[in-house]
Amino acid sequence: MTIKQLGVLTSNHVPGRAMTLDALLNLFLITYFASAIEILAAGNLGYILAHVFALSGFLLLRRDRPNWPRPIRLSAIWVPIAGLLAAVNLVFIIFGGFVYANDYGYGWDKTRVGLIVLGVSLLLYIFRHVVQDRTGVRLREETPQMPEEPAAAQPAPATPA
Repeated sequence: MTIKQLGVLTSNHVPGRAMTLDALLNLFLITYFASAIEILAAGNLGYILAHVFALSGFLLLRRDRPNWPRPIRLSAIWVPIAGLLAAVNLVFIIFGGFVYANDYGYGWDKTRVGLIVLGVSLLLYIFRHVVQDRTGVRLREETPQMPEEPAAAQPAPATPA
């Protein structure tokens, strides 16, 4: 989901460039912040935002594709619960990370570093789609109302003995 250069595998089938960038980012965080709790505070912005996106995605998929086959079917009571949890997590981000960051949180500088890391990753995602793949960034994809049925399994041709 990011630039192609980070997906290159080494001879041991390890994404070496991506792991090197990850190590450099971790070294930056260790030297920039005074303690490990501050690193966790900066990372929590991304974690809680991921929960907001996942819960919002659940709500949108339930609205857009209510009859879509799912491996786990949850009852209708989970839709308002997911909406409530998404709203609560968003309130935590707004008030804990922005409004009262210096009073009750870990400080605005940790929130700022978290936002910068998220922004850089978003820019790399856009660069991948626009420049490298030349597909453009689509905010909405056209999908069928129901998934297509898989093709009927073809019997394997008999081999002569």
